[in-house]
Amino acid sequence: EDQILFGYVEYPIAFGADVWDVFRGIDFADLNDDGDSDVTMWFDGGDSNITLVWYWDAESCQYVFRPEASQLGEDTADLAVLKSVLAELSDDISSSLRREKLFACSVQIQLKNNLFKVKQYQKRLECPTRLADELFKAGAQLLEENMEMKNPLRLIGITACDLVDEAEGVQLSFLTDGRADRMEELGARMDGLKEKYGKSVIKRASQL
Repeated sequence: EDQILFGYVEYPIAFGADVWDVFRGIDFADLNDDGDSDVTMWFDGGDSNITLVWYWDAESCQYVFRPEASQLGEDTADLAVLKSVLAELSDDISSSLRREKLFACSVQIQLKNNLFKVKQYQKRLECPTRLADELFKAGAQLLEENMEMKNPLRLIGITACDLVDEAEGVQLSFLTDGRADRMEELGARMDGLKEKYGKSVIKRASQL
């Protein structure tokens, strides 16, 4: 019987045409002491190195990106750059929620500054959602309200919280003008394109 030592992970950021051009190393040490191997990858980020970390989730049998353990390139206080990262992470979370048939009732962001001080902020959503734009809007609002501009950030992450199943999420949602259905259909189509052709096939205008 074949044994798979390492399957795949989903990158939370785009690396251009060929990720192997900037790939520098990989490690499978157990980082959270749960007995399973996790994944740490290092990439050349130009002026600084990029460290990405995924923990193995035994329940879903897949690697889950851990923004709080990662370092996404050089420190920055540029709000536009930080929002661009949030937007891409929101797209990934939206896809994951659709795949798992879940809705989020809250959004949490994680901020780590250049002094390695970590803070988390959470916001209750007006209604359950898994739309990338709604997740991003909530995360961006938390960022604008809580970012200390005097200290540039080394890491930013966003997490969907207070999850409910698909049936309950649809029932609780009050978006009845058809917009949610259209956005949900568009998101599902984008998921299919990314799965078939790779994540870089579709980008937001802010990422171009």
